[in-house]
Amino acid sequence: MVHEIALTIKPTLKCNMKCRHCFNGDDLKRVEMTGVGTVCQFIESACREYSDVKVTFHGGEPTLAGNAFYREVFAFQKQMIDKYHVRFANNFTTNGLLLDDELIELLVANQTLINISFDGPYHDFLRQHKERVYEKIGQVKAKGGRVRAFCTISKGSYEHLTEIYKWFN
Repeated sequence: MVHEIALTIKPTLKCNMKCRHCFNGDDLKRVEMTGVGTVCQFIESACREYSDVKVTFHGGEPTLAGNAFYREVFAFQKQMIDKYHVRFANNFTTNGLLLDDELIELLVANQTLINISFDGPYHDFLRQHKERVYEKIGQVKAKGGRVRAFCTISKGSYEHLTEIYKWFN
């Protein structure tokens, strides 16, 4: 019997960046958000069937859903732990720009692995705001958060793999 399920929740496809390689394309401008009630129904459906629920918040840019959205979702997860005795593992994939102290603290308190899209010395080839994103990685670490860089290798960086590897080390 399978005891684990992995859910990807995209509260919005909207984004605050325009990365050159983004697969969401025109959806980046869409303004509709997935309601917290819909997300909670989805999570509870999984909790009825599985003992380990892995949730990845993704987008677009998931920080655009707002801090209140995640406070409600994490509170609901706690209810599901009591009701169904499930275990949650949360991941949060972001470009990092809108991470503020409150959201970082909320994610850390809920043992969320924070994945920040960051391409090291070649970050600005596909994305923007290298210094600001790097600062956000430092903020997460300073607050005791688990952070992982999601590095995209592209046409503009693949010839520099050794340099990128050494930079991250």
